[in-house]
Amino acid sequence: MKAELKPNEVVIKYKDYPEFLQLGTQYFNKSPTRVDHLYFDNVMRKVTLKDYVNELPLKSLTLKLREHSAYKLDLMVFSKSPNCTLETLVIQNFRVVNAHSISNIVNLTSLTLVASRIQDFSFLKDLHLTELVIQLARFSMEEKRVVSQMQKLQRLSLNKCEFKEVHLLQSLTQLRDLSLVGNNLKNQDFMDVRFRLLQTLDVSCNKLTSLDHIPDVSDQLCKVNADSNRIGKLFYADGPYYSLYELDVSRNRLFDLSGLARLPHLKNLNVQRNALGEKRMQPIKQLELKTINITCTQCTTVDFINPKYIQHLIYENSYYCSNLSRLFTLQNLRQFSSYAICGFLKNSQVSKIQYIKLDSPLFGDLQLQQLYKAQRNALLNCRIRENYYNNYLLKQINFTLSMMKIQSGYKQRQQMHSLLYKITELQNRNNLFKNRINKIFFKIRQIKMLDLGNE
Repeated sequence: MKAELKPNEVVIKYKDYPEFLQLGTQYFNKSPTRVDHLYFDNVMRKVTLKDYVNELPLKSLTLKLREHSAYKLDLMVFSKSPNCTLETLVIQNFRVVNAHSISNIVNLTSLTLVASRIQDFSFLKDLHLTELVIQLARFSMEEKRVVSQMQKLQRLSLNKCEFKEVHLLQSLTQLRDLSLVGNNLKNQDFMDVRFRLLQTLDVSCNKLTSLDHIPDVSDQLCKVNADSNRIGKLFYADGPYYSLYELDVSRNRLFDLSGLARLPHLKNLNVQRNALGEKRMQPIKQLELKTINITCTQCTTVDFINPKYIQHLIYENSYYCSNLSRLFTLQNLRQFSSYAICGFLKNSQVSKIQYIKLDSPLFGDLQLQQLYKAQRNALLNCRIRENYYNNYLLKQINFTLSMMKIQSGYKQRQQMHSLLYKITELQNRNNLFKNRINKIFFKIRQIKMLDLGNE
């Protein structure tokens, strides 16, 4: 979860390297730029939380560890900080104690607790949240009722919480976004449930066999994620999904897509990892889709896609596909993501593609010269032999993501890193540090986001 930034707000991120913590509160307070959002990732063992909570007028605070940890995080500091200005608090993978102190943050509107090992969630009744995200937790029935009484909630995520009492959530009349991932939910758990204002619904990683058993949702519902269920047939009756704009039914047991005809507004569809061939895909041609993911299906062609509207095709079935030339019957295609590369870059119509993602370790035949013709390129995990690049060539390519791996020795790798640094310089991405850690806040006045990480 990310806090929404206003134009004059600043984010500071600490990530992985505790030595960056020498930028303590004294630097923030002297800086011409006020810090609004503070992000600690995997460095909490070096942090004294009260220094930041008491001395900085923060709007959001994120405290994360990468893995489940026995590291104790005492939130009593919030009881002793009557002037705390936090609006958003994110805590992940800590053993939280004194969680009830969160109720003292009077301006808090958004709370995220992931794997926090909190034993008592009764403190939630004292909060006035519009957003609540809880993952990997267990609720008593009384605590579930507490959640159902948080009338201001607009976004609720209870993932992997063994929460099956979906009917309790009907009382949340302002709810816009609901996520119930990984709760072993079945069709009957949604019977006679009403969500009048719901706009997005995520029920992935459950045991649903149909989406038609969610009978009464908002006519504003525009996005449904039902990834990793047991769904075989889509929408065999008229239902509440007429306004649906985005649908993810990947990793299911689909055999019939004819119900998609009931979704005239559908633009983004993900059916990857279903046993669907071209014949079963034919109902898709009636739709005005802009994006489709058909990765790891049984399709060998893209003839079932309406060529007039599709702009982004994700087609990662294989490394080598004889039908890639058929892509250019899709006249408005602007983004293409695939493992398959043979024959694609050599096609003269590659100039149509604005974004190319070739996520593959097999780039022995890659001809970089063809990327001249693309307006914007992203090469991820590319292993390019040194005879396929030179300074002049790569300087002509407008990279947006340049995570390239060179199959060569140290000297060539060093040269490549230097080259990529020059490329990012051309895109106005400067290395902010260069051994000036202590002085950075005195020199930068227009900074919007500072990431003190290793990425």
